Amino acid sequence: MPVTIRQLEIFKAVVESGQVTKAAEKLLLT
Repeated sequence: MPVTIRQLEIFKAVVESGQVTKAAEKLLLT
């Protein structure tokens, strides 16, 4: 199944939002 540009954009957004969440959790925990 070929990966479309839209799927890549969605995947990137999910990864970035996940990183933001982890960073926020670290800030809250420290």
